[in-house]
Amino acid sequence: MALCPAVACLRLASALTSLTLPALSGGQLDSAPFAAVNAEPSSGGVAALADSAAAAAATVDVESSMAVLRGDDECLLGEDQHPLGGRAAGCGVNLLQRHAVAKAPAALRAAEGGSTGEDAADGYMPGSCSVWGCSRSFSWQWGQLCGCYPSAVMWKTQCRDYHQVCGGGSSPPAPSPPPSPPSPPAGASCATFGCGGFKEGQACQCNPECVRYRDCCSDYSSQCTSAPTPSPWPGGGGGGFSDAPTFTFYVYRAQSSANYPPKSVNVANLPGVLWYLSNEVVIENPPKFGITRILRYKVQTKAPSRLFAKGLNFGVRYAYDSSKCTGPGDCVPMYRRYGYFVGCNNFKDHYPFPTKPTHYAGGQWFSLPAEGACAHGSPTGADDCTYSYSGHPDEITLEELAATSENGTSAAFWASPDDDEANARKVLAAADLFKQKYPDSALLTEPQCNFDFGKFWQ
Repeated sequence: MALCPAVACLRLASALTSLTLPALSGGQLDSAPFAAVNAEPSSGGVAALADSAAAAAATVDVESSMAVLRGDDECLLGEDQHPLGGRAAGCGVNLLQRHAVAKAPAALRAAEGGSTGEDAADGYMPGSCSVWGCSRSFSWQWGQLCGCYPSAVMWKTQCRDYHQVCGGGSSPPAPSPPPSPPSPPAGASCATFGCGGFKEGQACQCNPECVRYRDCCSDYSSQCTSAPTPSPWPGGGGGGFSDAPTFTFYVYRAQSSANYPPKSVNVANLPGVLWYLSNEVVIENPPKFGITRILRYKVQTKAPSRLFAKGLNFGVRYAYDSSKCTGPGDCVPMYRRYGYFVGCNNFKDHYPFPTKPTHYAGGQWFSLPAEGACAHGSPTGADDCTYSYSGHPDEITLEELAATSENGTSAAFWASPDDDEANARKVLAAADLFKQKYPDSALLTEPQCNFDFGKFWQ
């Protein structure tokens, strides 16, 4: 199914691709130039949005930042929640914005700390014509974000394998091989630096990921790979011990009957997970995504030293989709800069998502990168040991939760989603249910989510 009418999509892609982005001032995003783009169109749906985007493109300062696209999480909205006409239209805008980022000038991508991803770096969106065929448009629903039809070439949204699979004329010229990295200065060696984690500002690196990023010191193989280097801290890799405080608290995750560890996923506090359920899951019967229960993990977190040096215990809350970190921005350079931090966001801050009032007071979401999970023991704050979790989670089912309502139905329990008091009662009911099922569980205090936009991104 196409995301939006073809002509409107193409016009909107053109407008968004040419759009320069507003600068940051004091860590705050000036979104005024985008008011016309973000506002609900009075008529014409996405076509009207294209007109608004084109008008906005002429008014935005050339000195720009990619931060305006970081908060775009419209694909999480329910079918009837998006002002442009449901999830399909919302994701159409999301797709086209991602295309605009992929085509952004290299200078803007460099300001973000690197490329916008492997596909985006050379102008291709995810998808494959060999899988999708040569007659259908892209579909967010099935993960096909590129086109396999002739007009996709004109709008530069074709899949990487379009020419090979679908014909369409001669193939584009093969890209030039990447230049060899410059030689590090004399004295830059693993024998001097030692083997371990990524160290910002170092001329070359001596950690396992340097092979992927092509910045290893010349003696990395001989110094660091002949035998495992013993770690001076339990469960940790690069970055060493951190002086950051250790927090112990509960996190919650809405999940199907499938069982897997809380790695490369998003979790929440209790108000946060109930808002997610109310906003996206129980809007259908049976609940979407096969979700049947709420899991509760006891976690411990400890910020890596480079993040704690900024006065932060948590980094940005990245979104994880199918275990892949999808932003805001490019996840890789920030994890390299700070270590594999636990991210968080307060609902009240409206960044990066949700971007509107939720009516669930105190809601928080967290991100748990798999690379930051400690192999054993409590977190040390080493780059690869920033959190640990209880092995077997507690759980309550959505049926048990619904049974606490007046007439014992799901509809009754989830009624009045925009009523602050009604939602507070839902949170209390869930907390009481966990207490009834697990009377010996410890009472833990939630930490303050002290993520700061200006400190983190500067």
